[in-house]
Amino acid sequence: MYLHWTPGSTLDLLRQLALELDLEPAHYRGDLVRQISQAIVRLNQTKKQHPILICDEAQLLCHPALEQLPLLLNFDMDSSRYLTLLLVGQPLLRRTLSLQLHEPLRQRIAVQYHLEGLSREELDAYLVQQLKAAGVTQPLFDDTARQALYQATKGILRKVNKLALTALRLAASRKEATVGESILLDATTEALL
Repeated sequence: MYLHWTPGSTLDLLRQLALELDLEPAHYRGDLVRQISQAIVRLNQTKKQHPILICDEAQLLCHPALEQLPLLLNFDMDSSRYLTLLLVGQPLLRRTLSLQLHEPLRQRIAVQYHLEGLSREELDAYLVQQLKAAGVTQPLFDDTARQALYQATKGILRKVNKLALTALRLAASRKEATVGESILLDATTEALL
């Protein structure tokens, strides 16, 4: 189950989860939690499925919604694991989870991982792979452009993709066969990086 979260109430989160489980959401929070919990247990016991709940942009979850998550993970007094929860978000999520009120949730987190940006060498390989996937075999970024791309993005993929695409558009509009440093610097300004 994948939840791309937009700011809202705890009830909104639970309703969204109920809909992902193909349930007709109950009106009251207690009923909704019970309904969701029963559906998760049913998936495990009857269908032999272990659901994975992915909350993307989890740094946007309000504190009450984060406080609700341990209740969804609390089956049979923690003796059984019926649901795997993945919280995916920006660095603010880590700071939010470090607050004392989220201790119950933090105790249930088995693995934490902070995704670093690509190294310069990884960035070069990534560009080659992405261009190859698009059917391009010749290099479209010269070495100075690749270095400027790395410096501007610190290897963070979302920024790399945005800036590289902007640079390719600029090069095409200028009828340039490759992206050089000057085009990449102009693209950096245009892409607001």
